[in-house]
Amino acid sequence: MAALKHRLQKEVFSPSEEVLQALVRINKRGSKKKKTDFLCIAVTKLEPIQVSLYQVRKSDKGLFKKKTAWTLKQLKAVDGKDAGEENIDFDLILEKNFKWVAANVYEKNTFIAHLWQICTKFIPAQKVDFRNINSNIKKMVVNTDTSETGQQQDSILQVEGVETADDYQELIPAEEDDLQAMMSKFDFSITNAELFTEKLSEELIVLDGANIQTIMNAEQGVVDLVQNISDSVKELEGVEDKLSYYSELLKTVEKHMHQMSSINDHMIVEMKNYNKLMTEVEAIVERFDLPEEYLTTLAESSVEDEYALPKCTEAALAAQIALKPGSKPELIRLKAVSEQYQKISMHCTKFKKRLKERLVNMFEKQGSTFEYISVGISGEIALPKHSMRHSKLLPYSQLVLWLKDMDSAMFEELSNVYFGCISKRYEKELHDYFEKIKKILHRSTSDSKVFDVFNTATKSLKNVDIRTESSGVDKEVIDRFGKVFGNLLEELGPYVGHEQDFIAEFFHLPIVSDVKSSHLLLPNEDTVDLGSSSVAESRRRSSQISTNNPSEFGNGNDLPDVFRSKKGSRARKENIIEKQRKTFDDARQMLSEIFHTLESDMTTLINSADKVDPLISLAMFVRISTQIKSHYGYVQGSATFYSKLIANWLVTVKRLFDKSIINMSKSFDDYKISKKSKCGILPFVIKFEEFAEQAETIFKSSDRRGDLDKAYLRLFTSICAGISRVANDHPKTPKDVVNFENYHRLFSCIARLKIVSLENERKEAKENYQFYLNAYIISMLGQPMETLNSFMEGVQDLLASGVKAEEVGYQLAFNKQELRKRIKEYPGKEVKKGLDSLYKKVDKHLCEEESLLQVVWHSMQDHFLRQYNHIQDLIKKCYPGSNITLEFSIDDILLYFSNIAQSH
Repeated sequence: MAALKHRLQKEVFSPSEEVLQALVRINKRGSKKKKTDFLCIAVTKLEPIQVSLYQVRKSDKGLFKKKTAWTLKQLKAVDGKDAGEENIDFDLILEKNFKWVAANVYEKNTFIAHLWQICTKFIPAQKVDFRNINSNIKKMVVNTDTSETGQQQDSILQVEGVETADDYQELIPAEEDDLQAMMSKFDFSITNAELFTEKLSEELIVLDGANIQTIMNAEQGVVDLVQNISDSVKELEGVEDKLSYYSELLKTVEKHMHQMSSINDHMIVEMKNYNKLMTEVEAIVERFDLPEEYLTTLAESSVEDEYALPKCTEAALAAQIALKPGSKPELIRLKAVSEQYQKISMHCTKFKKRLKERLVNMFEKQGSTFEYISVGISGEIALPKHSMRHSKLLPYSQLVLWLKDMDSAMFEELSNVYFGCISKRYEKELHDYFEKIKKILHRSTSDSKVFDVFNTATKSLKNVDIRTESSGVDKEVIDRFGKVFGNLLEELGPYVGHEQDFIAEFFHLPIVSDVKSSHLLLPNEDTVDLGSSSVAESRRRSSQISTNNPSEFGNGNDLPDVFRSKKGSRARKENIIEKQRKTFDDARQMLSEIFHTLESDMTTLINSADKVDPLISLAMFVRISTQIKSHYGYVQGSATFYSKLIANWLVTVKRLFDKSIINMSKSFDDYKISKKSKCGILPFVIKFEEFAEQAETIFKSSDRRGDLDKAYLRLFTSICAGISRVANDHPKTPKDVVNFENYHRLFSCIARLKIVSLENERKEAKENYQFYLNAYIISMLGQPMETLNSFMEGVQDLLASGVKAEEVGYQLAFNKQELRKRIKEYPGKEVKKGLDSLYKKVDKHLCEEESLLQVVWHSMQDHFLRQYNHIQDLIKKCYPGSNITLEFSIDDILLYFSNIAQSH
């Protein structure tokens, strides 16, 4: 049992800093599985001491593990089951009643005795109910305090922290040697305990005597030691007197040092004040004591002289520093400072008046100057450059900034004068520029109609015969317009941009924000939704960013780092953003005043060009989309003035593009059927083909391909509905012919242009073409040799009803004589005559545009051959050995079809 306890302590309780106090081997009462567990009591080594009950189980691998654990406070009662006689059963009542059987009575009683002792020690107030305990267990409990042997005393001593036999320490080698020497010395008395004790007592007496003798011999040394101690005390008293004297001297020195430190502090403060005063005086003198040369320049120097401008700028900036409100306005109260301030201010006022007069004269002169736009030999036109005009004004940029800081009212007045003068010049130039474009677009090529952009109305597809009248305008004219329009956009970009950069530099305005944006933001305009979400998605993104001006500002993540400071208040951020927004709006407002006619002129041109043909809207849409990348928020951050203009034009063109697709689709739906001639290829199918050819050329390498693909889908749906409607209603052309001819044309168009987005529609068109072609062949060819086919159908019915093939010839209505009679009705000459008549009907139904006559004729040939082979197979099967065959062969059929096709 001791070995088991030692192993459990080592493997289970030592790792958790616990000491095993008692254990008992148990089995669950009433269980069929006789698996032995161990019920243990363990106490923690560290404060506060906690007592726990554990159910420990041995695994199949021989390892002990804690299965269940309870604290001592959970114990409510212990039932020993020993009221009558001793037995090995006992119960522990915890959260429920646990019924166990001990290995033997002794282990059970020992365990309960330890449990009672520990409960009394650690939870006396709880009063655990110990019932049905044997009297022997009670004696064991009573004698636990006086017993010094057994496991009970060890358990209690370990709980109280006293060392027991478990704490025995072995002797060290030196102690073993001494004990061995003593035992060998008294070896003769080992067996006689009394004699051994007597000898040990004698040795002890001898040792005590030796110790006393040693102490008596050392008496004189002790006396000497006492005397030395007395002398040392006297010496120490002398040292203390000297230390007291020195301490008094130090107190006097400390007083003088305090006085010197105070004087030194006053001197330091005085020196600091002196240095500060000198610094302030020097700053005042440096600020207000302008060189006489500066004052003379401000008062008399001419601002018209280019060489004098640097000196004027230097003097003005020096005066600005002197007049700039400082952090100490009380300095102006000093008389000398006040006089100097007024003197400098008077000179600056004179200089501002001269500067304003000079700039106003320059503005008026530049505004009245106008350069007519020339047209090149090949028709190219270019807007006039303003770099020379800008270069004359830019040297005054620093002085304009100085004026902006010194006198905001005068700066505002000067800005208004500039915008008023220059806007007139730009208005004249842009008017002349657009007039030149009109003249270029009015010209016609040698083989095309006159291209009147501003007067031509949209042609309608209603009642138009596509075979005799061309739709839309010439491709050459559309290409020429696209080039002119693209050149227009390329010219306007630098034209507006240079003026924008100039006023940003000259008037020091933040035209372009430092805010970065990764999205293309378009103005919040309503567009005609053709299924395209490009503009609508941009509009939605804009509305999420700003409700005031969605096209000009990024989202919260686009703000500069200073706005992301955690310490900054929300109100401060909003104020900064509002100020910046107002500044940007003011700058763009200035540009809109300068170019106030640009947007309306361009809109007029776009609307007028769209009246000619919807393909022109496509060309404009692609050109503007290409230009918008280089001017809008992809690179430069927030929208500039010109980028906003382009965005508005893009919305306008997108509306026209959507409108043209809707109108085209509606014209397909409204097409009226011509009752005078056969149908042929429908006009709207040809219109779609022309549209697709031009659109594929225009949208080549364009990133707006998605808009075109969605337009294709809408038009394809309208075309399919139109084909079905015309096929059902056309009075002269069979329904199947209308369907397969037009679907063949539609399929060929999509396949030839390789329109990837219409791949499913291409397959659909091909399937419809093949379906209606087969339907037409079956309906036209029908059953040649009608009576013979009827006879063979009867044969098939007999076979289907269960009649054997070899018995068919014995049927009265289907005997060999009847079969020969039917075959004689269709000699080769009659078959050829019927086929010739059929060819003429097919030729009359089909149109010449698609050249499908030979395709249809060849398909009819294949169908006729399949019928011929079917009849021959039935004859061989049902009339074997009769030598009955048709009067013409396959070679004859091929010859008939070939001769008929060649003769026509």
